Amino acid sequence: MKIKEIHVRNYCSFGNEAWISFSSNIMALIGRNGVGKTNALDAISRMRFFCDNVESAIPERAVNQNTQEPPELKIHATLDDQDVEDIGPGIVGEVTDLDVTYMLKYDADSRRTQFSFAGLFFHVMQNMAELTDLRKDIKELGDLLSEKRISSDERYQRLIFALKEYGRIYIPNISGLVSWALQNLNHNIEEPFKSKLKPLLESFRDALEKRYAAFRKISPQIHLFRDAAEFPNSYNIDHVRAGNDHISSGDKIALERFLGAVKSSREELLKAFDEKNESVRNNIQDRITKETRKLVKEFNNSYLRGAAEIELNVKFDGRFLRFTICNADTPGSVLWTEASSGVRWYLSAFFELKRAMHSRNSIILIDEPGIHLHVTAQKEALALLQQLAQGTKYVLYTTHSPYLIDKNRLGDVLAVVREENVSVVRNLTSIENVSSRMEALTPVCHALGYDMSMSLTPQASRMN
Repeated sequence: MKIKEIHVRNYCSFGNEAWISFSSNIMALIGRNGVGKTNALDAISRMRFFCDNVESAIPERAVNQNTQEPPELKIHATLDDQDVEDIGPGIVGEVTDLDVTYMLKYDADSRRTQFSFAGLFFHVMQNMAELTDLRKDIKELGDLLSEKRISSDERYQRLIFALKEYGRIYIPNISGLVSWALQNLNHNIEEPFKSKLKPLLESFRDALEKRYAAFRKISPQIHLFRDAAEFPNSYNIDHVRAGNDHISSGDKIALERFLGAVKSSREELLKAFDEKNESVRNNIQDRITKETRKLVKEFNNSYLRGAAEIELNVKFDGRFLRFTICNADTPGSVLWTEASSGVRWYLSAFFELKRAMHSRNSIILIDEPGIHLHVTAQKEALALLQQLAQGTKYVLYTTHSPYLIDKNRLGDVLAVVREENVSVVRNLTSIENVSSRMEALTPVCHALGYDMSMSLTPQASRMN
């Protein structure tokens, strides 16, 4: 999948002019503090595709108080041959336009996010072979339910909506909706629909779930790296099992990051402690430990380039999963939180990136990657991001650092600035406000070796 453009409209500080165009697989957002760079990453991180929790994707607090317009998030992309193969070439047919659009919009009345789609997805949904013979009945059932108004239950209106709009709007929890309808509507419907209500709705549900699964498989996985979400020194496995009531959101994110990087899961981790068969339990523990060592070795060899070496020890100790770090420069081991912030950041980021690599199509979001790193490490981090941003992997990051800007690829840099009380995204040559231009372009000028004070003349508006 090739990402062409992302729109962030009326989300928090943003107005209508926030188009992030991907001229390459890696883009940097620059701009002074408070203009909305982090808001852009937060908005994109909330995008969910063909999943039942999409209705809570955009929070009410995200409404821009200046525009009072509903927030909208869009991705425009083009599918590649592998994506088409995953959907099914017979399903796609002879269509030559492989563009798709994902659209999420917050509805103020229902306080829910509505997810719709266009392009090839719309074509596939409109031409599902499984519903070819049923399409007329589906429409007539939708019209019949609209007229009869059998139930005041909210699910009744959602079912009508599903029957009429399934071709362009995702229907969350279609299985639960159909189950409710079969239990509550059958005795209120006359023939000819009474006898065929069950097979009709079940066929409708199965067809949608099949297509949703295919679309979900090829849709980009979005990973927001939060450096505040770090491993604690240990996890109490009983707290992990209990969930959100006993483990902070940051600790939960860090654990999911680690498990994803070592190709494991929360369920498998619990099994590593609770499995009664000792051999099975030990095998799981050994596999997680070996995968961790393998990743850390890759981290040392490929990214630290022999300049340093660390070892992350994962110990299954009673009811605890413990993390300690050994540094080649320091004898002995220390707890995770006692290691330097730079080492912790770099290794945490590495795990997040490795987790993202397990998805064929992915967008990786990183807020201020250089904040904990010295100059050389910042340059290495940029090289790492550029290396990973290939094929169907995309990286979008924010920065104030000239060392995280490639002076040979300034087309990969966009500026976030404030114009008329809202945030907008501009390329480097179209920033209109002089003060915004100077503040936004400072890291670019430093990356090029220029001093901004050289241009502080009465003709500052003519800077280029």
